[in-house]
Amino acid sequence: IEMGRRFAVGGKGTDRSPEDATNYFMSASRAGESGSLLRKGFDLFMREEYDAALKVYAEAAELGYEVGANNAAYLLDVGAASIDDVGTGDSEGTEIVLSDGAGYDKANPDKLLNKAASLRFHWMAAEENNAESFAAIGDSYYWGVGASQNHDEAFWWYSKSAVAGSIKGTYYVAFMHEHHNRDLDRAISQYSKALRLVESGDNG
Repeated sequence: IEMGRRFAVGGKGTDRSPEDATNYFMSASRAGESGSLLRKGFDLFMREEYDAALKVYAEAAELGYEVGANNAAYLLDVGAASIDDVGTGDSEGTEIVLSDGAGYDKANPDKLLNKAASLRFHWMAAEENNAESFAAIGDSYYWGVGASQNHDEAFWWYSKSAVAGSIKGTYYVAFMHEHHNRDLDRAISQYSKALRLVESGDNG
């Protein structure tokens, strides 16, 4: 899925290629027993029916499919869909923790509801060892959105994401070494590793 996204939009060392994006999305949608449901979500996504796609991916997530959980979280993270619009009820009654200085608009309940739902899906995907969701949980702890702000906990999740091969996780491990641990040698090493991952196209 991550490679499909990279080829769909281009950038970060990858030329835009709708054909390659389609191939990656189709491969992911056919995986395992979840193929039929994820294929439906993929078709809706490609038709830009994002709220409908979110509902299907949320259903797949509830059935235990990591790809469904990660895709649902992605649609909410980028603002392509809203949990209110699909009526899944996934975040009904959910309150989201906001640490002081989190930089989040507490007066925007819809945005907070979407963030709460997104984090719920990321936790579901993380249980299946999704590297990008590890990084998203790290963000939650770093910024204090959805969890009490804790930079040590954020570093742990970023490290877990990096070990799993995530560019984002690797980059933020480097960032934490530079700005919080004050270890420039390790920061440079991790920045270099993130750059190699970008150049090799191993991960989005």
